[in-house]
Amino acid sequence: MVKLLIVDDEVKTRQTLYRYVPWFDLGIVDVEQAEDGLQALQKSVAFVPDIVLTDVRMPRMNGIELAKELRAVLPRCKIIFLSAYSDLEYLKTAIKLQAFDYIEKPVDLEEIGRVIKSVVAEYRKDLQQWNVERKLREHERMLRARQLAVSLCGIGEKPEPERIVDELLHPDIRFPTTGTFVCLSIRFEAAEDGIEELSVPSIPELRQLDRRLSDLGFGCLMGAIKQESWVMLAAMPSSSSMPELRQTVEDYARECGNNGANVCIAIGGPVGDLFSLPDSYKQASSLSKRSFYFGYAHVLTFDNEPSRVYSFDPHLQEQWLRHLRNNQLDEAIRLIRQLVSQLRQHPDTPVEQVKNLFYSLWIQLYQGPRKLAGLSVHENGNRLPEADALASLSTLEQYEEFLLRETESVANENSGKTGGVVSRIAHIIREQAGNQNLTINSIASQLFLTSSYVCLLFKNETGLTVNQYLTSVRMEMAKQLIARHKIHEVAKRVGYTDTKYFTRLFKKEVGWTPSEYRERLRP
Repeated sequence: MVKLLIVDDEVKTRQTLYRYVPWFDLGIVDVEQAEDGLQALQKSVAFVPDIVLTDVRMPRMNGIELAKELRAVLPRCKIIFLSAYSDLEYLKTAIKLQAFDYIEKPVDLEEIGRVIKSVVAEYRKDLQQWNVERKLREHERMLRARQLAVSLCGIGEKPEPERIVDELLHPDIRFPTTGTFVCLSIRFEAAEDGIEELSVPSIPELRQLDRRLSDLGFGCLMGAIKQESWVMLAAMPSSSSMPELRQTVEDYARECGNNGANVCIAIGGPVGDLFSLPDSYKQASSLSKRSFYFGYAHVLTFDNEPSRVYSFDPHLQEQWLRHLRNNQLDEAIRLIRQLVSQLRQHPDTPVEQVKNLFYSLWIQLYQGPRKLAGLSVHENGNRLPEADALASLSTLEQYEEFLLRETESVANENSGKTGGVVSRIAHIIREQAGNQNLTINSIASQLFLTSSYVCLLFKNETGLTVNQYLTSVRMEMAKQLIARHKIHEVAKRVGYTDTKYFTRLFKKEVGWTPSEYRERLRP
């Protein structure tokens, strides 16, 4: 959107240019007029022209004086001079002012058109370069602001205090250097495929929180610690702003949860000095670990309470194993639920200890009753199929759900219900075979079972793997469709996006390529 301002004290010249130059065809979308340099300067404040086509000699303020003023307020504006005087001095001044061109009067509309077309092209080229430079400056400012936020937390680089203060006061950052400060530790629940790049746009929700707090008078500075962990430093408008901060953060966390972006925010204690922020960060960082116990969409505030660490019962695993061996699965489930309830009351218990305990309980569950039920288990020292999935769980609730599902699966095995589960697996495959996103994990999720258990159970009952059965169902579907549809359409309808892969698979399963099979169907 290129805008142009015509400046000339001669009404006839001004009106001729305004009415008879095909501005829109030349790339100009908005044109305004001014009768002298002073009026043009006043209009430029609101209109902000990209190109100014101005006469040289005018009352009150001439074109040369106008150009000097515009260079100060609109340095990117392109200036074209008009003059009836072929004066060498004017030309020299125009060159000094970096005028785009100089056109003699009386004006030739064709020449005006050629010059305007040229200046619009030059302006657009410059605009692209300006946008690139602006983005680079913004990126550099963002990176530096993040580095400062992390440094003020006492992490990594520790520049001199005077240098930090100077950088915080820079116009691109403008973070207060005196007052009351607090550190927020922000943890987003990791997406399944992870976050590829550490950048503010990768988590746009953070900008929303930044804007809300800024609107309330808080100074904000944020930085990334690692993939899902961020810090935000808040300079409070007053020492009594803590309730307002907490309420704003709670509203934000709740809205994130409603929008599917789970977040846990821990607020450290306030400090009265910029260089005491590491203390607030340590408090917030320690608190944020409680997200394992309380889940996401929570806001935790430092309260100076004594640490609450759970003392594990040394006989817990022995009790668990006894319940499993005696087929007391209801008692085993009750034991897990009691353990989880007690752990939630002790949220400072080291998370790794809890994860290791649940892994040990699961190993006992996986091996003991399955051996008694005559089902095969991995005994070659390799990691079990769900070990990585178990280690990737991020909350106590997820660990509880995982172990309870596994325990109930064992109960089904021991009560002879495996046949029913296999029938349900087969039904899901037949009903959803055309879905290209149908996987073992999605089938297991629909049955509230683990994928390893689904694979093991189906193979033991049918002699086929889940994928073998899925492929056979899809090939039967393909044989029914192949006479009426194109090969790539058949592939898509039976769940394959890659037609070449479908063709290879079809030949392997059926013995002919799809085209050969279609020929055999013809009378």
